[in-house]
Amino acid sequence: MPHKERCSIRICGSGYGAAHASESEAADRAVHAAAQSAIHAECVAALNTEVARLRAERPAVIEAWADAHDAVLADFIARKANATGNSLDATGVSVADGERTKWAAVKRGELAFVDENGFYVHSDPGAYRAIFGFDL
Repeated sequence: MPHKERCSIRICGSGYGAAHASESEAADRAVHAAAQSAIHAECVAALNTEVARLRAERPAVIEAWADAHDAVLADFIARKANATGNSLDATGVSVADGERTKWAAVKRGELAFVDENGFYVHSDPGAYRAIFGFDL
């Protein structure tokens, strides 16, 4: 599988229903999870290398990248901040706020990137397109 395609695959661990899986299903899931973990590690290493190169050669690109992620997260928080009675939205706002802090650290050069939480934080497709210039 080409590197770019491999890096778009999300880690899939034992997941929901694992306690009820047969031994065969559990073994298959373990193999799949190990493969996904290896792909994730490969992608993280490649991203760390690319961020280090860009930070050295074109630091404004990294700053703009961090600012764009911050803007997407700010949009999410604005959309969800007044949610009442929905604990997933409240948790999402908290997670997004934490990720904004981490993207600020990326901008300052303290982190290479933020491994974002796609479970709680969902970008609005229109906002993402407006900020990044392409679809998520």
